[in-house]
Amino acid sequence: MGLDDLVRQCLSPGLALLAICVVFMIREYRLRRRLARDSSTLALTPDSLRNRASTSMRRVGQGAVFLVQLIHHPALSAMLAVKDNRALLAMVAERLQQQSEDFMVARYASDSFLIWAPATQAWEIAEFAPHILEQLSWPYELRGQPLIVDFRMAAAVYPDHGDSFDELERGVQIALMQQEEDGPHWSVFEPAMLERQRHYQGLEHDLRVALASSSMDQFEVHYQPVFDTQTGNIEGCEALLRWQHPVHGNVSPGVAIALAERTGLIVPLGAWVLDTACARAVTWPAHWRLHVNLSVRQMYAEELPMQVAHTLANSRLAPHRLVLEITESLFILQYERHVATLNGLRARGIQVALDDFGAG
Repeated sequence: MGLDDLVRQCLSPGLALLAICVVFMIREYRLRRRLARDSSTLALTPDSLRNRASTSMRRVGQGAVFLVQLIHHPALSAMLAVKDNRALLAMVAERLQQQSEDFMVARYASDSFLIWAPATQAWEIAEFAPHILEQLSWPYELRGQPLIVDFRMAAAVYPDHGDSFDELERGVQIALMQQEEDGPHWSVFEPAMLERQRHYQGLEHDLRVALASSSMDQFEVHYQPVFDTQTGNIEGCEALLRWQHPVHGNVSPGVAIALAERTGLIVPLGAWVLDTACARAVTWPAHWRLHVNLSVRQMYAEELPMQVAHTLANSRLAPHRLVLEITESLFILQYERHVATLNGLRARGIQVALDDFGAG
């Protein structure tokens, strides 16, 4: 017998109807509470946070949004069991909530959390952000073993940086994207960041258009001599990609490479650089070597060794004259996988080295 049937038998029709309505209201309330929470971390869902924060903004009139992201979480989660990864994220959510009873914490994505901090002013962020990062950086215990996780965060202030929660959310996303890898792990949104982001988005579109051209006439390969430090003799050259934009002129190599890496366009662009450079290097003195930067994204492709061999065969460049260089900071994240790929290349007589992908 269900609860509704029991109520009908024990109460008069009028009271029974009222009791049933109360039961349904309780059930609906419990359901809404469950839907408002992330099942893994018990943090709020993004939609729930947006609704609550919007109400708080109108009532309090001041506050800040924080976006907190686990650094290198894909590699970390691949190392952990699914259950352990969920436990880690739950502990992160708990630590964030412990920073202040006024904080509203939401699970934003697989590797990030969003926080609404009501009544927070701009000058307070310089105190909040380092403190939160310090608290998050303490080791997490999983299966009796300590685990150290790195974080980064961005903040946007209401109403300084936006009149709505959506604008603040966009602001923290942009601020996080524009953080330098070797810079501070927290930043505050600035209006100039939005203009820079629009500029980058335009460059990204233009890069796709330039790469789609069969002539590839916006790209050039420059060659930087490589010297023997002991003798001073030239031992070869390093191929460096340069992008000559029809409007903006020479695009900074750091910007061009970062755009290509982020979008995945570095794979076809890197292949073009390799083909072009090998065709040029075959005309050099026989003892000169060609150094070509290799994207980590290119290394993910299983066919890379065969692709390089095909390029060498077409250009008639001897394998021992080619030195492939890989970004060391990215290499270490997938060490074993990349070692296997590089060993396959070395087995064909090709040399390998670590470098910064020509951005320097």
